[in-house]
Amino acid sequence: MAINKNTAFKLVSVSLNLPVFSSQSKSLKSSIVKYGLRGKINNDKGYAYVEALKDISFNFISGDRVGIIGSNGAGKTTLLKMLAGVYHPTIGEVKKSGRVVSMLDIHLGMDEEFSGIENIFLRGYYLGYSTNEIKIKVKEIISFSELDDYINLPIRTYSSGMRLRLAFSISTSFDAEILLMDENILAGDASFISKAKHRLESYLHKSDILFLASHSDDVIRSYCNKAIWMQSGKIMYIGDINEAINLYHKVTE
Repeated sequence: MAINKNTAFKLVSVSLNLPVFSSQSKSLKSSIVKYGLRGKINNDKGYAYVEALKDISFNFISGDRVGIIGSNGAGKTTLLKMLAGVYHPTIGEVKKSGRVVSMLDIHLGMDEEFSGIENIFLRGYYLGYSTNEIKIKVKEIISFSELDDYINLPIRTYSSGMRLRLAFSISTSFDAEILLMDENILAGDASFISKAKHRLESYLHKSDILFLASHSDDVIRSYCNKAIWMQSGKIMYIGDINEAINLYHKVTE
């Protein structure tokens, strides 16, 4: 399963404050709802901000498959974005050893005006791969996506399903030492899910460290061997999956 036995991901006392730029209380409330942030709103720095993550610390190593659970707005996606490098900590330290592949937005890095083949390279570059590494994967990506001659057309001409097939095929063609994912990756294209399911499961198991956010107890139990329970941007529990799920449900019942 493991690609690199030295793969590790460590957070040391990490907190994240996200500024809220609206001055209208109604707009401020809308912003909090929109971004799913339920942290405490402060203005002691001269501007309004949300404490999105609060004093997060953990250390995961090769072989760890980490399920992240919690209610909407608990901070699951924000934490994954922190791990992906989308957000940088306000305080604390992020240490990682291994290539990180984010499946949070599999369309990220793609351009509407570019052809499918050009977007294979754009997305590959975004994921941190070289031209030669991408070239090796091109035929496999085209074959799995079933785009055939459409691969040479601008992706603005694609249906939403075609775009998903291309983005999914690209993202799952490259090995990930550290894989970041949420459960919504295939939402919205039922015709493609059955074909993609086996490939996705194989991809999950090939990663060295997995972080998977999900509302499904069954999904967490199926793919993970450790769990993080989050609430209001804080880690409430980290460790055994069943214990994390039980503690979470006691609070939500």
